[in-house]
Amino acid sequence: MSIAYDYGVDDVWIANVGDLKPMESNIAYFLDLAYDYEYLGVNGQEKLEEYKKNWARQQFSKKDGSGLSDEDCDEAASLVDRYLDLDTKRLVEHVIYNTSDTCSDMYSIDNYREALNILEECDDIMKHLKAAFYQLVYYPAMAVPNVLKIQIYAALNNKYVKLGLVVANEYAKKCQEAIDLDNQLFDAYNNEMPGVVESGKKWSGMISCGQNYHIGLQQWNRDSGKLPDLMTVTPDASASEMQVLVEDITYSFNQTLTTGEAKLPSFNEVANEIFEIKLGTKGGSYDFEAVADAEF
Repeated sequence: MSIAYDYGVDDVWIANVGDLKPMESNIAYFLDLAYDYEYLGVNGQEKLEEYKKNWARQQFSKKDGSGLSDEDCDEAASLVDRYLDLDTKRLVEHVIYNTSDTCSDMYSIDNYREALNILEECDDIMKHLKAAFYQLVYYPAMAVPNVLKIQIYAALNNKYVKLGLVVANEYAKKCQEAIDLDNQLFDAYNNEMPGVVESGKKWSGMISCGQNYHIGLQQWNRDSGKLPDLMTVTPDASASEMQVLVEDITYSFNQTLTTGEAKLPSFNEVANEIFEIKLGTKGGSYDFEAVADAEF
């Protein structure tokens, strides 16, 4: 919009909002920018943090002191910002793991810890927020990373099933828990939202019509979603061989080694890179020792 304004498009701005919820903060910024471009648009990048905090205080604080404190409002603004960042990296309804071991439409579970870094970011978002900002902060801050978890856990489940490793069962469990949480969040938003009239059903139907509308969309039509297929591995107690997985950009963690030499990609302490060696089992147990010969 700043580019449009700089080129003289300043009479009428029209936005295709799509879904009103949960886009409240985006819509508010669009309208405020159009209303007072000279304030928000000139060097606008430097004013974004201030705007986000002021927006949160406008929603949740009250002059009589009954609302949230400035500190809590700033935390709310931070959470909204983090969920929007996750959502705009890749629209979560279109994140879907690929079972054919080819290029997928999601974060890599093999290279550069991409999916694992997203998981860590999802886990770091607060889980206990005040009901006063349930619909603006709590739901999107919980729901967006949870949908990402569903697909990443499903991809890891699928991968380790193919390798016959029992850790696949743990990821199947985690994925199912995330699916169950998605149902709980959806039901609470539509039927039990705290702090609203009509027994919590004021916004029923506004956010989504079900999991086939926001999980694993196969096409652009809104009801083409599909929950991932989860599988399990039957443990074999007699299979006590150490299964070693070494991160490699070419083979992408998709094979296990039981003998021979395994090599990591070249790396050094300057680039601050992280590569992983994983040990797995098909059901049996074994002892191991890990020793490093580098100082870093």
